[in-house]
Amino acid sequence: MAFDDFNRSEKSFKVHYISEDDKSDKTDAVKVARDLVEADHVNVILGPAISPSAISIGGLVDAWRLPAIAKPAVASSCWGTLRHSRGMVIMHSVE
Repeated sequence: MAFDDFNRSEKSFKVHYISEDDKSDKTDAVKVARDLVEADHVNVILGPAISPSAISIGGLVDAWRLPAIAKPAVASSCWGTLRHSRGMVIMHSVE
């Protein structure tokens, strides 16, 4: 995995990857995000993978001033970029 290769290098910091399942539920997404920040003290959130979950944590990452990047699969009618006031960027595929 790329993280392992990075961590074996001579960098001044290590990257630890934590994977959690929000069960494709926006309520669980908020709980998972809250646990990642408050218990695991993460510096960035990569995900969630579906739009409702990604949108549901947007306000939280804004409040936490935490960078988060989500690239959910969505219908072409939703293509574009949604930016919360700070931190959360939801990128949708554009062909």
